[in-house]
Amino acid sequence: MPRSRLCTSLALLALAGACTCAAGVSRADDASPSDVATARKLAREGVKLADAGKCAEAIEPLSRAENLYHAPTILGRLGECQVAVGRLVEGTENLQRVVRESLPSNAPAPFVAAKTRARKVLDKALPRLAHLTVEVTAPAGVEYTVKLDGTRLPKAAIGVERPTDPGDHTVEVAAEEHRASTKNLTLGEGRSARVELSLEPDPEAIRRRKAKAASPTPVDDGTIGRKKTLAYVSFGVGGAGLLVGSVFGVMAISARSDLDAECPNKVCPTGAEGRIDAAKVKGTVSTIGFVVGGVGVAGGALLLLWPESAEVKAGGAAWRPWVGVGTAGLEARY
Repeated sequence: MPRSRLCTSLALLALAGACTCAAGVSRADDASPSDVATARKLAREGVKLADAGKCAEAIEPLSRAENLYHAPTILGRLGECQVAVGRLVEGTENLQRVVRESLPSNAPAPFVAAKTRARKVLDKALPRLAHLTVEVTAPAGVEYTVKLDGTRLPKAAIGVERPTDPGDHTVEVAAEEHRASTKNLTLGEGRSARVELSLEPDPEAIRRRKAKAASPTPVDDGTIGRKKTLAYVSFGVGGAGLLVGSVFGVMAISARSDLDAECPNKVCPTGAEGRIDAAKVKGTVSTIGFVVGGVGVAGGALLLLWPESAEVKAGGAAWRPWVGVGTAGLEARY
C-alpha cells in the first residue's frame, strides 16, 4: 500500500483524525489495509464507550485496536480506561508508553494532544498506586512457588517492593512436602504493605513419600506377560471344553431320545447295547468338556484379575491361589 494512501486511511482513526508516517510512531509498515480499517472501527467503538463513561466495556475494543495498529490516541485512551476501572498498574504502564514515545517534528496535532492528555492522567494516577513486598521464609534448597491472586510471581520479584493495584489480594506460597501458606490483605490507594509467608514441612507428605520409597514398584521380569499369555491359553482351553461339552451333550441327548423310543419301559431289544454304550460315552465326554471349560474360563479370569501378590490369611497360614491350564489350587505358606 503506498505510504500516502496509508496516511490518508489512518487519518480517519478515532480521536486522531490524522496519522504520522514517521518510523517509530506506528506499525504502518506491518499493518495491512484490512488491519487499519478494523482498528479504526474498533477504536471508534471504544472511544464512544469511554466518552459515555463505560470504560469497563471500552477496554476490549481499544485493546484490540491497539493490537492491530498502534497509535498514541488509542493507547492513551486505553490507559485512561484501565486506570478508571482500578487497573492502575496496567493503565499507568500504557500511559507511560504514550508519554515516552518520540514524535517527529511534523507529528499531527492529535498525537501531540494525546501525549499531553496522557501526562495529566498519569500524574494523577501514579500516587494512587499501592506497593506490596512479599517475603518468603523457607528451608534451604526448597523450591517453592509464590502466587499473587492466582498469578505466579517471578523469583526475582520476591522481597522487592512491587507496584500493585489497590484492593483485595491473596498471596500464597507452596512447595512439595510442605504445608501451603496463604494470606489475604487489602491495599489502600497509595499505601504500602509487606506480607511474610513461611513454609513448614508436612509430616504426612514426607511419610507417604518414604512409604512409597520403601515399597518400590516391582520391575516386570516377564512374569506379567507370561501370566497374561497363560490366561489367554486357559480361556482358549475353557472355550474349547465348553464347545466339546455342548456338542457331545446334544449328541448324548439325541441318542438318549432315540433309545427311549426304542426301549419302551426301559427294556431294550437285543443288539441295542452298543448304542447304549455310545450314548453313555457321549454323555461322559460332554461332562468332561463342561468341567474343563469351566475350570479353563475360571482360571483365565483368575489369572487376569487376581493380583500377583494377593494372599488370604486363615488358620495360621497365608493362602495364595494358583492356576494352570485346566487346573487350579491353593498354595499354603506357614
